[in-house]
Amino acid sequence: MSDSQPSRDKTPQQILLFLGLVLVVGSIFVAWKTSLRREVNTKLAKIRAEGLPATAAELDQWYVLPPSETNAADLYANAFRAWKEPTEEQLRWLPVIGSTNFPPVGVPLPEEMQQAVEVFLSDNSDTLRRLHEAAQVKHCRYPVDLSNGMATLLPHLTYLRKSARLLALQADYAARNGNPSATVAAIQNGLAVGESLRSEPLHISQLVRIACLGITTLALERALWATPLQEAELKILELAVLEADKPQALFFLIGRRTKFWKLRF
Repeated sequence: MSDSQPSRDKTPQQILLFLGLVLVVGSIFVAWKTSLRREVNTKLAKIRAEGLPATAAELDQWYVLPPSETNAADLYANAFRAWKEPTEEQLRWLPVIGSTNFPPVGVPLPEEMQQAVEVFLSDNSDTLRRLHEAAQVKHCRYPVDLSNGMATLLPHLTYLRKSARLLALQADYAARNGNPSATVAAIQNGLAVGESLRSEPLHISQLVRIACLGITTLALERALWATPLQEAELKILELAVLEADKPQALFFLIGRRTKFWKLRF
């Protein structure tokens, strides 16, 4: 009985020791969190002082069109609405769009492929017309709400990839049929599809821009083998490719930084 008494006497002391330890750890954590928040707020204030956004809501307000400029996104939206999906049978025979490739240059298209390409381009003639129209407008701001942060919806990205493939197919078909002016226009405006995302400050948007550039430059390579182009036409394409190939890390990094601060807190 005398052996159990010291054990019972130690119990309150152990509880007090545990509570004291929790209090010390809690105080250290609160002090660290306060110091970190002060440091972050200082950095956010510095970002804002440079005229740059520090939060997702500020990013949405910062990503705007220049005053009095026409928005190409409205024209691209018209093209997206006109889009006609290929049938399963067409997908079997459609290069670029479907699961097959063009035969080597100089080899005639199989009858099924020729028909599938012609019908699909005809079905999407209104889409193509609108894409060529939209490509003439320099500035673009798609109707996305960046204040939603990671939950931002980006439905236009899927259509832009489809549009780049459609224009690449048009360029291929025009080149194989000896129509250099149509070839140049399709490639030039295919590059413009990707460039419509140049100012969109999101990582995924810049990846899609690069993908569209890749789709179009591959079409350009095929076209150069398929049809002779005049020096003036080559110069037009050279300038368009050089413009599209300019690095664009600034907008992506600005957008990513606003998400970093949100995740940190």
